[in-house]
Amino acid sequence: MPLKNGTGNKLLTTDKVAKDLLARWKNNLVLTKSVYRDLEGQFGDIGDTISVRLPNNVIVNDGRVATTTTPMNDNTVSLTVNKQKNVKFSWTMKDKKLAIENFGQRYLEPAANRLANEVDIDVAREMQKAYFSFGTIGSALSREDVTLGHAYSRDVAIPDDGMCRLIVNTLDNANLSNNIANVYNEQMVKEAVQKGYAGQIDGFEQHFSQNIQTHTNGNQAGTETVDGTVQNGNTVAVASTQAGAFAINDRFTIDGVYEINPITKQKTGRLQTFTVLAGTATGTSTTLTVTPTINMGGATTTDGEGNSITTSMDKNVVCDGATDPAITVIGDATATYRENYIMHRNAIAMAMVFLDLPASGHGSIASDKQTGLNLSVSEYFNGDQNQNNLRMDILYGVKMVRPDLIFRATCQKIG
Repeated sequence: MPLKNGTGNKLLTTDKVAKDLLARWKNNLVLTKSVYRDLEGQFGDIGDTISVRLPNNVIVNDGRVATTTTPMNDNTVSLTVNKQKNVKFSWTMKDKKLAIENFGQRYLEPAANRLANEVDIDVAREMQKAYFSFGTIGSALSREDVTLGHAYSRDVAIPDDGMCRLIVNTLDNANLSNNIANVYNEQMVKEAVQKGYAGQIDGFEQHFSQNIQTHTNGNQAGTETVDGTVQNGNTVAVASTQAGAFAINDRFTIDGVYEINPITKQKTGRLQTFTVLAGTATGTSTTLTVTPTINMGGATTTDGEGNSITTSMDKNVVCDGATDPAITVIGDATATYRENYIMHRNAIAMAMVFLDLPASGHGSIASDKQTGLNLSVSEYFNGDQNQNNLRMDILYGVKMVRPDLIFRATCQKIG
């Protein structure tokens, strides 16, 4: 029989705390509600890794004869559950006698808010790996930028299926506020409106978040060139005497390397933008690891049986083959910029799993079937300190799995 306090109310339990915290945490999330969340069933514990299968492109033959075979070779991206966040309280019998409403407002609301922000920040950092570009460098995001961004996203075959969102920083949300149409009171009952929703603009739901990251460029000289010719693969060699200091998530274009529509394989008319994932100085050049992986149509890979197979169906750029083409970095050297995004739900994947409850003490778990969110709450006694501890844990992994489904805008310069 549950213990009761002097007024006849039941004492707080870890089950009550877990359910209340989950509801508050869910309501505080913004970016996490905009990502793919259907992978939980494939994980079991911290450190687990799964391979997320990507859509396959095919080779279409013309006429009666099937001249070219599409290889049966799945492209995959690894997603690992490797992030754990927790909040710990020391609580007394006096705390346990509080009504859940009072305890929730006093302790669980700030815990939920901080946990939500931590998870959203991890999502925002993955978003910075986006390479497709829209917006006007150095200027606040405008309605025209959003309209063109919508058109650009169609140019590269991002699905127009209602799952793309415009996700902006708080200042650019204010700049766009006068352009938001049809936000009526009845829309305020939508779950998405509860946190970070700003209405409809150019076919997108507009969401805003304080957790959108700024980006500070590396100390490039502004005269960088490719060392030789552009090659297939995920690296770009930059002439060492001009390489400067590229920062992670810097973006650049290469003269003569063009973005294409992945279906028609035709140029869109814009240079392909690349994002720096890593950089290594090696003697005569600096090698940048970039996304997207360059495929000019003649690349090959090896299947599971060791056979060389074509990846021509995954062609993603047209290159004019010039030697030592110029590199143009987006933004000024060492400058800091606010950023914004157009993102399809399937660009980033997240998975959450339950943390095992302690063998001793009390513990509860809570999950939300609609969103896949879950958390663990445990209560245990610290004999050394002679106190009860209450701990709340979340365990998850997040990964950019489809960078071809997200656009990034480098906007106002703030430093």
